[in-house]
Amino acid sequence: MSYNFFNSPKLFFLKKKSKEEISLVSKFLVIFYFLFFNLKLDDAKAVTSTANLSVSTSITGACVASATPMSFGTYNSSAESVATSTLSINLTSGSTFRVTMADDVISPDTAGNYRLWLNGDSNSEYLRVSLYNPAGNKLYYSGLVDANNIVGTGTGSNVAVATITGRIPSGQTGKSAGSYSRTISLNIAYQ
Repeated sequence: MSYNFFNSPKLFFLKKKSKEEISLVSKFLVIFYFLFFNLKLDDAKAVTSTANLSVSTSITGACVASATPMSFGTYNSSAESVATSTLSINLTSGSTFRVTMADDVISPDTAGNYRLWLNGDSNSEYLRVSLYNPAGNKLYYSGLVDANNIVGTGTGSNVAVATITGRIPSGQTGKSAGSYSRTISLNIAYQ
C-alpha cells in the first residue's frame, strides 16, 4: 500500500481542492457552526429559577472605659484639697450607660465619704474623700438615682464623658506622714 503525501490530514488545506472536497469542507463548517452556536443559544434558552438568600448580622454592645489618675498632691489640713479625673468611655453607638461606684467601695461614712488609706493598707489610718459627678452630686455605690450617677449614650468612639471631682475635706488633723491612696472601681452598666 502506497502512502499519498497529499492525503495526509495535515496537508489537506495545502493541496488544490476539487469541487467535491470544497463542498465537503463547506458542509463541515456549516454543521460545525450550527452545532457550536446552537449549543451556546441553548445555554441562553435554559430554564431559570430564583432563590432568596437571607443575609443578616448583629452588633453586640461593647464598652471600654478608662479614667485618668486623680492626684491631690500634698494634703494641707487647713484647706479643702480638690482634684479631678476624666472618665472616657468607648461604647457602641446608641447604647446607653450608667456609671456608679462599684460595690467593692463599701467604706463610705454616713456623709458619703470614701477612705484613702495610709500606704494603701485598709487596716490603717485614712483620709476621707468625696467624689462628685459633673452635676456636683456625690457618687454613691449601687446608686439607682441618676442624680448620683453619670449617665449618657455611647457614640461608637472613645470620648471623655465626664469629669469626676474629688474633694478631701479640711480639718483632718493628727494623721501620720505617708502616702494615702486606694483604687476605686466604677461600674459601667450599658444596654
